[in-house]
Amino acid sequence: MFTKEIFKDYFEQIIEIEKNMAELYTNLYNQVKHPEYKGIFSRLAIEERQHESLINNIMDSFGK
Repeated sequence: MFTKEIFKDYFEQIIEIEKNMAELYTNLYNQVKHPEYKGIFSRLAIEERQHESLINNIMDSFGK
C-alpha cells in the first residue's frame, strides 16, 4: 500500500526533475542563436515549469 509519505517523496522527485529540465532548456535557449530553436527551448522550459506547478497542486491535495 502506498502511504502519504511515499507519494510525497515521489512527487518531490518529480519536481526536482521538472526543475532540472526547465533549467536545461533555459540554458539551451540562452546558448542557441537560431530563432526557431530558441522558440522551441523557450516553450519546453515553460512547459516544464507548468508541470512543476501541476505537481505542486497535486501535492497540496495530499496536504504537503
